[in-house]
Amino acid sequence: MKFLVFSDDWGRHPSSCQHLIRQLLPEHQVTWVNTIGMRPPRLDLLTARRGAEKLAGWVRRERREVEFQVSGSKFQVPDSEVQVGSGAEQDLVNGSSQLASRNASDRSPSAAPTVIDAKMWPWMSRRWDRWLNQNLLAKQLGDAADGAVAITTIPIVADLIGRLPVKSWIYYCVDDFSVWPGLDGKTLGRLEDELIAKVDRTIAVSDHLIESLVNRNCRAELLTHGVDVEFWRSKTGLAARESPSESQLGTWNLKLSTINTPLILFWGVVDRRMNADWVLALADSLDAGKILLAGPQQDPDPRLLNHDRIELPGSLPFEELPKLARVADVLIMPYADLPVTRAMQPLKLKEYLATGKPVVVSPLPATEGWKAFLQVARDAGEFVEKVHASLTDGAGDDTEEERGRELRKRLEAESWRAKSQRLLEWIEKPVGVGS
Repeated sequence: MKFLVFSDDWGRHPSSCQHLIRQLLPEHQVTWVNTIGMRPPRLDLLTARRGAEKLAGWVRRERREVEFQVSGSKFQVPDSEVQVGSGAEQDLVNGSSQLASRNASDRSPSAAPTVIDAKMWPWMSRRWDRWLNQNLLAKQLGDAADGAVAITTIPIVADLIGRLPVKSWIYYCVDDFSVWPGLDGKTLGRLEDELIAKVDRTIAVSDHLIESLVNRNCRAELLTHGVDVEFWRSKTGLAARESPSESQLGTWNLKLSTINTPLILFWGVVDRRMNADWVLALADSLDAGKILLAGPQQDPDPRLLNHDRIELPGSLPFEELPKLARVADVLIMPYADLPVTRAMQPLKLKEYLATGKPVVVSPLPATEGWKAFLQVARDAGEFVEKVHASLTDGAGDDTEEERGRELRKRLEAESWRAKSQRLLEWIEKPVGVGS
């Protein structure tokens, strides 16, 4: 089967769409389109960096391939994937293999799509902007689109439906972009309304998104995120903790050997979705150790940048996260109660659970089905209390061991391989046939 995929830049970070598509390779032919993104250009450092990345992709005519050896399997990854913002050249190479290093059952011998860095106009709110991008993309993608199944996670391609010679269109709805911090929510909401009215099938990652789509007369299938259990477990153990000096982490700008315990860890984008009041309350309660917020920063609450107990190392290679989890004492997911967080399904939730470490979270619709294996805090005081309780808990009893076995069984049924097979079943089945 032939696919044309519109999503975030391939290899830049491990999105759910990249996890899914990785499973389709090399059995299926995939062309991945790196688009301009959905964040309006601004006069800031983030826009400048992303602009430089996009320009570099546009002028790169020949894609040299870098061969990685990962656990005995070889993967071909275009050098344009090397985009992890950790600073050093070796970190970039490590980061580019983030999606290649999966557990053995989910690996493909040569797993990289054909990547097109599409030239686009960086605005989309005016009629002229949309007309220009429609024509630019239609001209660049005609051959790749011919007879393909088009999958998009972004609503900005709504104008391409009917212009590209694809077999069918699928909208893979992963977030409510109309309420996402820093995006032009009004324009994206309007584009998504147009998109769902035109596509052949819509798939969403959460019940909240399904409900939103149904309210707009769109029938959608539910496909929650997957997880690669062995990728997280084999490098962490069930709950074993190594001292930072024994962790053998890669070379990046955080020196764990200088951090005293406890180590409380969050990974992901650090932005305004995070409940800064909760994190600061936890930081104030610590007499030793650190709260580590590992990931790219997109306009986080400035108070998080100036606390002695909070460390923000920036972007880290995905390969480092299981090792980092191994030295952590507790994993946290303190999102604020916002429209955007109620709609999302964080990839990190199942990744956290797969490590076997204690996990303390705020209540979200996405956590509801997993609350038997989580510590769910309702307010800042309870969040601090549950983190400290997790730090002092000793070895688990028989009940905890049974819960651990039940959790592993559930997670193993949530593999990305299983999710990709479900996706293929929907693609091959006409809408309205069966369930």
